Amino acid sequence: MENKTESTVAPAIDLSPFCDPDASRYAIAKPWTKDGKRYATDGRVAVRLDVPGQPDEVPEGKVPNVDSILSPVDGKWLLWPKVEPCEACDGTSVVDCKKCYDGKCESCSCGTVHECGRCEGSGQVKCDACFDRGFRPLFGEAELSRFYAWNIGKLTNAVYLPADAEGVVRFRFDGGDGAVASLRKQD
Repeated sequence: MENKTESTVAPAIDLSPFCDPDASRYAIAKPWTKDGKRYATDGRVAVRLDVPGQPDEVPEGKVPNVDSILSPVDGKWLLWPKVEPCEACDGTSVVDCKKCYDGKCESCSCGTVHECGRCEGSGQVKCDACFDRGFRPLFGEAELSRFYAWNIGKLTNAVYLPADAEGVVRFRFDGGDGAVASLRKQD
């Protein structure tokens, strides 16, 4: 007779695209685990993953109460649309800085070589094409950036509820759920 046991190992889902490595107010540079849930947020998107049996791993500093915005909701869940990655950055959300050469500014009028003020010497900047309004995946009346729409769409069996009155799009996927703020409406 075969003895089958359920695994308590969480599915291998990379939550790092939903974190903010540059955050200073909250400790949201990487995902954290607490009470059988793994969380990630960057302030615009929040993701919660079931990880039963996993030990708590909470960073030093203040972490936001993600559970407060991910309370259960009812409604007609729709299949998450297929979204292609950004052509400018291939989904990484960063591109080479066009104002400098490898982080060193040589083009300004001061006549000296110094750290680039736009990329802060890293040589890379946030991809504007991922976050601009030129791409408009609609989720009900809400418009999301390509970066969030593509990364959420990579989650297995993702579904969504059209945006609520505050412009928040709720989503679920195998093993977890989340919410993402839509882009503000243009006047």
